[in-house]
Amino acid sequence: MREKKPDNAINLQIVNKYERPEEQFFCHHQRIILDEESRLIKCNQCGLVMDGFTWILSRAQEQRATEFEVEWLTKDRNRLRTEIEDLKRQKNNLKGQIKRMTNKL
Repeated sequence: MREKKPDNAINLQIVNKYERPEEQFFCHHQRIILDEESRLIKCNQCGLVMDGFTWILSRAQEQRATEFEVEWLTKDRNRLRTEIEDLKRQKNNLKGQIKRMTNKL
């Protein structure tokens, strides 16, 4: 059973002062400003200052996802081409069968 908390109980939450919410670590805009002097990455659209490693990691993950998608689409395109070739072959075979059957009659 749950213990009932007294009304005067204090609810403490430990917060790391260096921790920021996820939305403050990264924005989804594409234009950035690289500040060489302070070595910071700043979004050109919303002004958010981002951690360099986090920004590079997110771009690398996007790149990897794009590569996987291109690979999958290429395989799918090749599969569809093979299916089209097979259907064309079947179509020609059926035309030939129809032509032979009509000649027999």
